[in-house]
Amino acid sequence: METHAEKKKKSFLYAYRTISEHENKNVVLPCPVNEQKCGKLHSLNWFKGDDRIAAMLLGDSNVTSVNDEFKNRVTVEQNPYRLVIKDLRISDEDIYLCDTTFFIPEETCDNFNGYRVELRVLVPPTEVVILDAKGDRIENGSIVGPMQERQSLKATCTVKNTRPQPDVGWWRGSKRLATYSPTHDLHDGLYTSTLELEWALSREDLAQDIECRVESAAIKNAIVTKFGVDLQVRPTSIAINGVEHHTVQGSKVVLTCDIHGARPAVNLTWYNSTSIISAEENELTEIRTKAFEKEDGTYHTQSELIFNATRFENDRVFRCEAENIVLQINREKPISSDLTLEVMYPPVVKVSPPEMVTNTSEIVLLNCEYVANPASLTQVVWYRNGDIVNVNDTDRYQGGNSENVALVIRSTDKEDIGNYTCQLSNSIGKGVSEQQIDLDVQCK
Repeated sequence: METHAEKKKKSFLYAYRTISEHENKNVVLPCPVNEQKCGKLHSLNWFKGDDRIAAMLLGDSNVTSVNDEFKNRVTVEQNPYRLVIKDLRISDEDIYLCDTTFFIPEETCDNFNGYRVELRVLVPPTEVVILDAKGDRIENGSIVGPMQERQSLKATCTVKNTRPQPDVGWWRGSKRLATYSPTHDLHDGLYTSTLELEWALSREDLAQDIECRVESAAIKNAIVTKFGVDLQVRPTSIAINGVEHHTVQGSKVVLTCDIHGARPAVNLTWYNSTSIISAEENELTEIRTKAFEKEDGTYHTQSELIFNATRFENDRVFRCEAENIVLQINREKPISSDLTLEVMYPPVVKVSPPEMVTNTSEIVLLNCEYVANPASLTQVVWYRNGDIVNVNDTDRYQGGNSENVALVIRSTDKEDIGNYTCQLSNSIGKGVSEQQIDLDVQCK
């Protein structure tokens, strides 16, 4: 008969199987023997590694023996042939050989040298712990922070006292985060595995859990330990709308400023040119601001600036500025959006000089100045003592029309004495001078 060492050299002839079982459980290692194909079995030896731990001699004596070290936990059974190990220990993990010897081996036997079993002992982790950069424990399901985008998140996941070596990974949703390889410390047959995370936080981490996932043959389902990040991010956009082309004096104006993407919500300030608009200081102005939290935890802030348009707002630049703590801490400028307002209004009229004394047969110029939007005039009317001056009488008058607003009296006489006012009209409306020209004509 061949020695055990000689048979080990022919190990490729052994059928092979791997069996895994948890610590403290009972395990059965089979030794399938097909006597119909291989012939009558003479004896059977069980080896753990290179050491024989049990033997069975068949025949009339049918003797079974087990090494003293394993006598209380190991039994050898037949029909079917198998080795039973009770109260499984980590030290039991090894490659077991069921070495068979037949009286006359048949050529049809496909495993006449025996059967090999790799026994793996499983031990679930006693604990999965996440620590922060300071070494403080992060409880499962808790929230860390606040932290800011672009800041580095550092954490360590430690899987304690397990076997076999676990697969440890950091995840965010379905994305596995890039890390260095884990370290595995072995003590008394048990692994303690540690995986560090150093992750640059970004907007993609909003409303997402950072998970340490542990997978192992020792556990049925992955162990997931997680935490969330109270992540603060910059606003992403700002826009003003409300007046598409122009507005008309006296109309209600509502300018709306929308800011998206910030966490926490922004603080918002309205400006008229370079002056801050304060609703508390101006009874005619109202500011309404509200913030809406979105699914990703960011805020949409909307502010309405409400006022009645006057000519003084024409061509003014209204600006909305917004910032939150992320911009402030990083000393970044507030984001802003502006809108130049066009206000259409009727002419505002002023005449000069307030008083004029002249002689008869003199040429007199009565000035009429105005501001208006649009500036083009649709009508010019001069009044003397409330009556319309007939500027079409070109023998007596010149100007007083939309091309030349000022009125020229070609040759004064006593009939020209009176109080003159100027009324101008554009497409929006009309305006009359609040002042008047007091004209006195004296005889030479």
